[in-house]
Formats: sequence, C-alpha cells, structure tokens
Amino acid sequence: MPKIAVSGTDSTGKSSLVREIGARYNVPIISEFAREVAEELGIKHLRQLTPEQTLVFQNMILDRKKKEEARYDTFIADRSTVDTMAYYLRWCSRELHDSYNSTYVNMCKEHLKNYDEIIILPWGAIPHEADGFRTSKLYY
Repeated sequence: MPKIAVSGTDSTGKSSLVREIGARYNVPIISEFAREVAEELGIKHLRQLTPEQTLVFQNMILDRKKKEEARYDTFIADRSTVDTMAYYLRWCSRELHDSYNSTYVNMCKEHLKNYDEIIILPWGAIPHEADGFRTSKLYY
C-alpha cells in the first residue's frame, strides 16, 4: 500500500475512513494531531485563538505530521499538509507578512510530493456529528 492522505473539510468522514482502511489493510494510521496538540496546549475552542496562537498550533501539527509520516514506508493519513496549509491561510495569513506566508505555503506544497495518493472527501457525504471540538455549524 502506498502513502495515502485523506483530505477534506470538517465532518466529511476522514477519520472514520482512515480508521477503517488502516484496520482493514493493517497499515499505520497517521493522526490529524489537532485534538492532541490542542489538549497539550490547553486549547478548548480554536476560534478563540489569536493569529499568532493559531500559527503556533498549526506549526506543531505540521511538524508532528511530517515527523510521523517520515517513520513509515506506507501509511494512511488523516489529513494532508494541504489541510494544514488551508487552515493556516484561513486563520493566519492576513496577519503575517507575505514572505512568511509564501515560505509556509511552499513548505506544505513541497511535502505533498511525499503522498502517492490524496483522497478528497466531499462535504456532506457522511452525516455531520458534533464532537465538541470542531465547529457545530453545518455549513462552515
């Protein structure tokens, strides 16, 4: 099995699909790390973070994802670095200088070359389930 990432917005079923594929084909699962990092940082609500705090949060996720993926010849990943890039652009880019934005985006894009396949799940394919971490706004 190749290096695969499952990508998409909140509540598309990425984690469920990754767990199923990982279990069915006995391949390592790479977490999305957001919940883990949020817990380590004591973050309860992501939208209350400043852009600077969001940058620290996204960098920790990106660093952890890259390190964990480098450990395996094959895996299925919950999110890809394009997801990290999208969240960074949404919540940080307006507040930071474009030279930094360019560096961050290029770093994420370069890492995308490590994936053999990226599966993009369309929004609405799997019913939304509120989990207390991600937004409960259906159309976010």
